[in-house]
Amino acid sequence: MKCNICGNIASIKLDYANLRLCNLHFVNYFKRRIKRTIEKYKLINPGDKILIAVSGGKDSLTLLNILSELREDINFYLEGITIDLGIEEYSNKYIKIVKENYEKFKVEYKIISLKDELGFTISEIIKSMKRRRPCSICGAIKRYMLNKLAYEWGFNKLATGHNLDDLLYILLRSYIRGDYKQALKLYPLLPGNDRLVTRIRPLAEIPESDIILYSRIKGINFLEEKCPYSKGSKGFTYRKLLDMLEQESPSSKLSMLRSFYNIYKPALESYYLKRPIKLKYCKSCGMPTSNEICSVCKIIARVQRG
Repeated sequence: MKCNICGNIASIKLDYANLRLCNLHFVNYFKRRIKRTIEKYKLINPGDKILIAVSGGKDSLTLLNILSELREDINFYLEGITIDLGIEEYSNKYIKIVKENYEKFKVEYKIISLKDELGFTISEIIKSMKRRRPCSICGAIKRYMLNKLAYEWGFNKLATGHNLDDLLYILLRSYIRGDYKQALKLYPLLPGNDRLVTRIRPLAEIPESDIILYSRIKGINFLEEKCPYSKGSKGFTYRKLLDMLEQESPSSKLSMLRSFYNIYKPALESYYLKRPIKLKYCKSCGMPTSNEICSVCKIIARVQRG
């Protein structure tokens, strides 16, 4: 194979784009796509103060690398946050890796202990709530903590490393469960409101396979080990189905997401906007919620009761 750009030997084949690229031009192509996503969905503006959530995985560390390179061109402030979930040796491993990458990319950061903030580790919470799925509990707590701290620290945007495969998994799960309100939250830009900080997903149109290639080529050290509580998650099955579809019909993943944005999302919005959810403020912590008490405060109260 020859690179479509320079004619040298190509090392990467992108069937969805009908491209053959050498390492150098793949990296350039990858960066251009993310920059186009940022511009297309108006994710970042000059003067923005962005907090990026970094977990130690390939997605968030790749995004950290890209945003660290773009901050001077676009003129925005970037700071990282990593939550120490308290999952035995697993947390120690990813915290070591994120610190290395923060220093490598010269990004200021904070490591926040969940034990210090809430009084419990994720392991302790999960053991007290055996009937709920671990990933569901962890996801709710992380979203809560990231928004709360971004708001308290004065950031106007919160960046996460959700990629194309992540969003399609959530979309497929939403269809199966009939949870269409959840599907409406999958846009690359989720505007904030009062105490809800605007969320951005610059990797929204980038497939996971490309992120793996980019991180390998750039020498980004990331934690490949899966969270011990993710075993048995249905997410792996859904992702396999999406991979099979992409293999049979290249570019189907991106087409599926864009079709949702252009056709189904506006239809769902017109339906649900007639019945808008009125946000309240949690009587316990004061953060936005659709109920009297937010889900995280309910979790904490349940754990405290034993």
